[in-house]
Amino acid sequence: MNEQKNNFVFAPHVVCLIDILGQKEKLKGWANPPLSQEPDSEYLQAIRETVGKVLSFRSLFSNFFESFEQSGIPEEALKQASQVVSRASN
Repeated sequence: MNEQKNNFVFAPHVVCLIDILGQKEKLKGWANPPLSQEPDSEYLQAIRETVGKVLSFRSLFSNFFESFEQSGIPEEALKQASQVVSRASN
């Protein structure tokens, strides 16, 4: 049997759920999806205003972290900053 060794990295991270620009209200436009015909302009607009915003936010978020990773901040400096934050929160 081929054993796979997993390497895990434990680091601080942020997880959040954001209702971007009132998505809750805009999702009501999804109430009656067209099942047998082409979607009408109203339904397509509801999709653009919800899925489009989420995909755009996801892209911006990903780009932010990718640029941070490429910033050249030494890993040791990040560890020290993490320790300072940890001590301050205690």
